[in-house]
Amino acid sequence: MSARYRAVSGQTSLAGSVRVDAADDSNHNNDLQLIRIDAYEAGDAGLRIASASANGTVGGTLALPRISVNTVTRVDGLYVEIPLPTFVSVGQVSLARGICSGSTLLRCDLGSCAAGESDDIDITLRLDSAGAFNSQVIVKALNDTNAVNDTGSLQIQASSVVTPPVTPPAPPSGGGSSSSSSGGGGGGGRLEWLLLALLGGLVSRRATRIPRAA
Repeated sequence: MSARYRAVSGQTSLAGSVRVDAADDSNHNNDLQLIRIDAYEAGDAGLRIASASANGTVGGTLALPRISVNTVTRVDGLYVEIPLPTFVSVGQVSLARGICSGSTLLRCDLGSCAAGESDDIDITLRLDSAGAFNSQVIVKALNDTNAVNDTGSLQIQASSVVTPPVTPPAPPSGGGSSSSSSGGGGGGGRLEWLLLALLGGLVSRRATRIPRAA
């Protein structure tokens, strides 16, 4: 057996019940089932992302492009889901109302919003390692009947730090080395002339002391 209800007005909640009974039913604890019925008017919420990509360097922070939610008509139970990669961690989230939670799937609950309202979500991430990720952001509501404007794509990329090459020191100039070598050679030549002069003097003195033959 099945029962169908048709809502005649929106923004209505009621509590119904279904009961079963029999003459020989010995257990009445399971005879009653309560049912809550919520009726909503058709609503529409749209999503917009300021930019399609965001890039940063490992070890730094990255501010994602602003995510904006707009209500065309009244919506209830409005929330936004933002998938995040494992190579980042959530640093800071700010929005005018609502609350956000989660790590690899960040969910921001905004509640009920009247037609023509808007809210902006600003997210800052910490880039823990290198990687690239395509995040499919989506907005949902209990009574959102238009899915055309509910999604947006955001490319998140973290690049490794590039270390510049080390430049080796320049070699000494050739002029200084040649001058030093030349100076050393001149000093060695003068020393040899002095030694030769001393030896010549000693030989000369010894020769004068040899006695003459009779």
